[in-house]
Amino acid sequence: MTPPAGQPRRSEARRVRFDGPETKSRHSRLSLDIEPLFASFRAPFIGRPSQPPLRGGGLGIDLGIEVTRGLGVVLIGAYSAHPAQAEFGLNANEERVQSASAGVSNNAFAGLGLRYRMDVGPIESTLGAGLGGMVIVSPNGVQSGQRGQPGIIDGTVCSCDLGLACSQPGDVCTVRPLLAVYIEAGLDIPFRKRLAVGGGIRYFALPFDAGGFPAYVHAMTRIRIRF
Repeated sequence: MTPPAGQPRRSEARRVRFDGPETKSRHSRLSLDIEPLFASFRAPFIGRPSQPPLRGGGLGIDLGIEVTRGLGVVLIGAYSAHPAQAEFGLNANEERVQSASAGVSNNAFAGLGLRYRMDVGPIESTLGAGLGGMVIVSPNGVQSGQRGQPGIIDGTVCSCDLGLACSQPGDVCTVRPLLAVYIEAGLDIPFRKRLAVGGGIRYFALPFDAGGFPAYVHAMTRIRIRF
């Protein structure tokens, strides 16, 4: 049977494939985040009883891989520097003495976590949590318990400032890694196929060094590159 004018024969009709490479998802599974950050750190440091939060800045880098739709594993590295002023107090003779030196507290974190991504219109929102190791290098000490100084001896127990531990010989306070856990939230706006810009906040807790509830917070802007 001859088809109507201008129409192809049935055997010649265009066939559209829905399983070809042009219809497969091009969603990127790997991502790299570069994060300039503002950091605030407050902890019960020896010799700094009235010290306000130590504010500073730094840089974070996250490498993520999506394992299922929306859920991924992320490797995090971050560093921040926090200037600290000298502190003074009164000794037993009511004399003014230095209780903490000026310097910079250098904080570094490396860890592994999970991150869940949700698409809300043109915006991507993320929630995450994880754990890792944190190193806190406080300014050089001027009294017992601070970095480079003898530890505080109480019977057979030697104690030091946050992020420090007594080492032999001499029970001197030296830097030691801490276990840290974190939670985070963020928002990102894709503006190219493989690029997004956004920001977030990340809060760290030290479950085994919680005296005085130290608070360490990152507020981040970021550029996300997808591969």
